[in-house]
Amino acid sequence: MRLAWMLLAAAGIGAGCASVLAIPNDTPSFCGQPANQGHAYCEDFDVGDPASRWTFAEGTNGATYVVAPSDRSPPNLLDMSAPMVPDGGTALAGFTKEFDDSTFVGLHIEADIRFVTQGGAPITANGGFLLIVDKNGGGCIGLGVASGPHLPQPMIGAYLFAQGGGCSALTSGGGGGTAMGGLMNQVGSAPAANTWSHIVVIVTPDPSRNDGSGKLTFNIEGQPGAFMPVPLLAGTLVGSGIPLVGFASEVNGPSGPLEVQFDNITIDLSGS
Repeated sequence: MRLAWMLLAAAGIGAGCASVLAIPNDTPSFCGQPANQGHAYCEDFDVGDPASRWTFAEGTNGATYVVAPSDRSPPNLLDMSAPMVPDGGTALAGFTKEFDDSTFVGLHIEADIRFVTQGGAPITANGGFLLIVDKNGGGCIGLGVASGPHLPQPMIGAYLFAQGGGCSALTSGGGGGTAMGGLMNQVGSAPAANTWSHIVVIVTPDPSRNDGSGKLTFNIEGQPGAFMPVPLLAGTLVGSGIPLVGFASEVNGPSGPLEVQFDNITIDLSGS
């Protein structure tokens, strides 16, 4: 079931939150600053109606999303929350940004992200938070968190699919798909819960082969420990395809709840 996004009134978002948080009303938003001009996509949830700048949005099975006050980069952030689900259950809140006027030359994605838990509890979710799709003949990559007694701590994994619609309901019209299937590659440790992190994700086709193979790198700035690059098989990044990026809180049971907050997202169509 597709649900309407629960956005605050667009006319009052900036001024209202600015006054509550003691932010000067003439302070430029993150995307309004000169240093952040020129991105293929920039979203800070601070100005107007963010949904008007998305391509598609989906909410299923009790998952919710709301523009809320930001303590990272006031005035606003996007909060997406999916409930606990049993084995075989799913729930999703998310949106996509698609670049139908471009072919797939690569992606450079950055965002501030926070995984929220109640009472300082550890992350207990199994599900996705970022989707990268090469539409029209390419594959799909789902970045997600994994937890459980078989792991010493929550991990970040990359889930690879040969078909672009395999990752998530965000890429399959609300039916089927899961960010916890396909071929899984362990990337590294998840960040601590309730702490802001800045992620950098780079997806690069291999120009020497020109067969849709390539590489994904994931990094959390300032977090100790290595993050493993993910090799992408032939056919994943078809050059004639169309880039799609999705941001989500999607759980696949058995899973604890997953609440993800995003702020200051940038996307560039470049493999560097």
